[in-house]
Amino acid sequence: MKKFLSKLKSFILKNKLLSILLFLLILIFILGLVMIKVIVFPSYKISNYGNRLDGIDSVKLDDSRFNDIKSSFSSSSLTLESIRLSGKIVNISFKANEGVLVDHAKSSCSKVLESFSEDELKYYDIQIFVTGSDSDKYPIIGYKNKNSEGLHWNYEGEI
Repeated sequence: MKKFLSKLKSFILKNKLLSILLFLLILIFILGLVMIKVIVFPSYKISNYGNRLDGIDSVKLDDSRFNDIKSSFSSSSLTLESIRLSGKIVNISFKANEGVLVDHAKSSCSKVLESFSEDELKYYDIQIFVTGSDSDKYPIIGYKNKNSEGLHWNYEGEI
């Protein structure tokens, strides 16, 4: 390594102008890459959600809150599979047991909304996905907007 550095030093001393030009070329190349990054990705520090999540700290949902909701839900016809938060949307997945009617599944899913506080219901949108073994009836999807009163169901048994 010392031999290489001594050769490099002797090359730089013998070819000062060439060394300065190479250094400037490398510096311009690095600055060019930085400029391209700034032009192509101008808002890389900005959040994906922008300012849409302002005020989320006052009604923050975390894993302990989700565990409380899971433990408070009890139904013999539905199994709560998962709860996932994506921005201001709470995605809740259920699995319907064999022979469960769609109307019964809808009423059981509506009981989950009772586990949320009024502030949480006014801030978050809630999507409920219910899957089952009967492909004619399931899947069904329920959606509650932060401004609506209850769940609205669609996509009933379509493939």
